[in-house]
Amino acid sequence: FPAPYRKPGWPHHHVAAQPWITLDQGRLNSFLLMSVFVTVLILVMKIFDIVLAMTRGNFSTSVLAFEWYKQFFENSNIGPASAVVTILVLLIAPLMWLQIQTARHQEALR
Repeated sequence: FPAPYRKPGWPHHHVAAQPWITLDQGRLNSFLLMSVFVTVLILVMKIFDIVLAMTRGNFSTSVLAFEWYKQFFENSNIGPASAVVTILVLLIAPLMWLQIQTARHQEALR
């Protein structure tokens, strides 16, 4: 910096860096859970929209998310749609747990 813009004591005056964001443990847990949920939801929807747009589930291209869509919205079968969602939750929950544990482990290493 040019001399008129320098603070007194510069460059010997050091200021400690402040964290950009601080989270307590409770908010960190809910933040991690929400970010994992959104990530998984985006991945499921990426597959769902491809099947819906390309084949509408014909030619044996159905996936669980599209099966739920068909059962709930097209056939109005709430029971089978609920069963499909339960299967999706049971498949996704361990992955969410693993991703949260990995994030906590990486955070502990910092």
